[in-house]
Amino acid sequence: MKRTYAAPILRRFLSSRLVGVMVLGILLFSLGQEAWGCPTCKDGIDGGAAGGNLARGFYWSILFMMAMPFALIGSFAGYMYWQVRRARQSQSEEPGSAELAR
Repeated sequence: MKRTYAAPILRRFLSSRLVGVMVLGILLFSLGQEAWGCPTCKDGIDGGAAGGNLARGFYWSILFMMAMPFALIGSFAGYMYWQVRRARQSQSEEPGSAELAR
């Protein structure tokens, strides 16, 4: 009994460059040492009153960086929603569109 249904798909997947890059990335991340915070953040928090302002600046910059992907994806999704609504509205305004909707 020959099992060839998954072999071509698996062979094609394993031979792709993407898999090689993924394996290399996993190896690089797993072989690294424990990650430490950046020295500037550590020194800024320990610095007293001036360090408080620096820490507050880091706080807001981190919040901004975390919110940016959601803002970009949300803007793109909103634009796509607007385009679909506009296309549907223009279709409903065309003569004979009631016949096409059936």
